Amino acid sequence: MINNYFFSQNRTAVSGQDTYTKILSHFDNSGVDSSTYNRTPTTQGSPTYATSSKFGTHCLKLPASQPNNINYPDSSDFTIGTGEFTIDLWFKCDATSKIMSLCGQNESGFGGKYWHFMIYSENKVYFQQEFGTGGSAPYYLDFKTTSAMTISTGTWYHIALVRTGTTFKIFWNGVSKAISFSGGSGSTSVGDEASKFHIGSNGLYGANGIYYIDEFRFSNGIARWTADFTPPTSAY
Repeated sequence: MINNYFFSQNRTAVSGQDTYTKILSHFDNSGVDSSTYNRTPTTQGSPTYATSSKFGTHCLKLPASQPNNINYPDSSDFTIGTGEFTIDLWFKCDATSKIMSLCGQNESGFGGKYWHFMIYSENKVYFQQEFGTGGSAPYYLDFKTTSAMTISTGTWYHIALVRTGTTFKIFWNGVSKAISFSGGSGSTSVGDEASKFHIGSNGLYGANGIYYIDEFRFSNGIARWTADFTPPTSAY
């Protein structure tokens, strides 16, 4: 379903489904991609589909262990580089102060090539990338929200990671949060990882709490939001 949901914050009207949408998962049909690319996922571990969804009939449920994810075959559509992009999704959990991996790509793990978007055990939203070999390369990108998010179990929250121009933004329920760069040097380009695109934990940081994801969208080539916004009120 396409939701003609319009945003006025420093952007022209944006639909939930357009040419920038590279992955769109409602999780109502076992994770089948609802973008125009219609990607078929595979599973790793034992993710399931729960009826306690934000929208529709089901959401993705991820257990407190790793690796557990659904994943899509690698594609040039996932190459971000220095361009604008947006990852947005709905999230809830059964316990707070846990590591909960949202998505990423993992070509060769620590000391190699990966990028990773997650909620860390301090309840901060975190993004990290390493792009090198043999553990000698610094993190190109390593940042997180300055303050912990207020998270109540069983409550859905909208999370968005956006790069607009050269600026990274993290939005929590539509509100831009201050971020701090805790390390890294070199290019701010997001490397082209030769690996599947996973939603959930892929064994890199993993997960130690039960959590849920709904209405996941990866958009490449556009910053969906550049200022505070009202989160979508229906499925895309």
